[in-house]
Formats: sequence, C-alpha cells, structure tokens
Amino acid sequence: MERIFKITPSFTHAVDIWWAYTWRLLVWGGILNIPVAFVFVFIHGGRHQGLLLLHYFLGSLIYFSVSVVAIRTILRKGFKNYEIWLVARETEGETGNS
Repeated sequence: MERIFKITPSFTHAVDIWWAYTWRLLVWGGILNIPVAFVFVFIHGGRHQGLLLLHYFLGSLIYFSVSVVAIRTILRKGFKNYEIWLVARETEGETGNS
C-alpha cells in the first residue's frame, strides 16, 4: 500500500507548479490564439473598434479555456517527488458517516 504524507509547500514546489502552468498556457494559448489574431488582422486591419473588442474577448475566452485545461492537467501530473491532490474537508456538523 502506498503511504501518503502531507508536506509543507516550499518555494521549489511553487516554482515547479507555476512553470507547469505557465508553459502550458503560453504554448497552448499561443497556438490557439495566433490564428485568431491573423484572421482579425486580415479582416479589419486593426481599424474597426468593434471587431477589435471582439478579438480581445475571443482571445480572453481562449486563454481562460486553456487555463482550465492546464490546471486540470497539472492536477493529474506527477511531479518529481510529489503529486497535487485535492482533499475534501469535513464541514461543521458533518460526521463523515453517510
């Protein structure tokens, strides 16, 4: 049986998790966002304010979606010496017996 230990997060843990998130966001977000940017530049050439706002909205939507996928991926990832787990806490009045 695998033993599970609670560890205190260190600066190294924070950097590992931050980097795992950041590179995914930059690479995946860039790959998805660059074609959208090129389409908008060719359609309106940056002159029409309404389309520019639509481009900002779509870009933000893409990055938000990529962020969610990146975080889900990181939660499933095994790092060098640890994994990230989500653990439920009991709320007041709960006994844990259902």
